[in-house]
Amino acid sequence: MDLSEDVTPEQVELCRRFEVLPVAAAAALNTGVSRSMLSRGPRRGVSLSSGPSSVNWPVYGIREALEGGTTGWYLWTGEYSRADDFYVPWHTAHLCEGWPEVVPYLALPPGWRFVIAPGYEDVWFERPDG
Repeated sequence: MDLSEDVTPEQVELCRRFEVLPVAAAAALNTGVSRSMLSRGPRRGVSLSSGPSSVNWPVYGIREALEGGTTGWYLWTGEYSRADDFYVPWHTAHLCEGWPEVVPYLALPPGWRFVIAPGYEDVWFERPDG
């Protein structure tokens, strides 16, 4: 699957399931990705349906407002940290290569969150005020 500035059919279908209009996460923009996600990315061919592996699951995602050349997405695996350097900017196009499992969720609008792992999906909207 190729991620472009357009929303993919998988993203449209996922947004339809949650009754929201898709908001594209342009491939050229940055997504905040945890260092643990970059250092322990999935092996090629591993997917949510292929069951447990050495991949660091689950993957967490939260979408904030789109600003400053970003998609508004922040993705992480492992233990969350509030450290200033917890997230690194990563071109969204690279998510197709390293984490294709997250791509269907990237058109969810700001305020949406998800947690995914093999055999598990939790997706919800959270108002900014909590």
